[in-house]
Amino acid sequence: MTVTIGIRVDFWEQPALGPDGESKGYVCSVVKEDGFTALAVPAVGESLSAVSLLVGPMNEKPYIAPPQGGYPFHIVRVVEHYPRPLGDDRGPGAIVVVHAQVGYEGERLEEFVRVYAEAGWHWMPGESRAVSRAAEAARTAG
Repeated sequence: MTVTIGIRVDFWEQPALGPDGESKGYVCSVVKEDGFTALAVPAVGESLSAVSLLVGPMNEKPYIAPPQGGYPFHIVRVVEHYPRPLGDDRGPGAIVVVHAQVGYEGERLEEFVRVYAEAGWHWMPGESRAVSRAAEAARTAG
């Protein structure tokens, strides 16, 4: 039996390497609320494959890279549970949260945001003006 999960990536200037470390300098987030199936909802501290988050071939398109030293896995930082009232046909949900660095600038940042937006990820730009501009450009282009 499989479960449907969502994934949110919180981008930080300095993401912590382990589940107990503190990430510093929040930048923005991107979320896909129900785009994944898994054998179980991963727990805090478990590993989530970075390859699962690829939208295209790694060497051809930008991708969400784990913090330095973590490849090929992201460490699950938080698991958010969304129970639904009885009779709600959407069923319960869970969103797994990982931390990463953006790692792109300029046109490459715009391509990164656009590629993930086109694949159904929702951008929450936070304090980053560059990501806000790229997310707005992706919204108006799509």
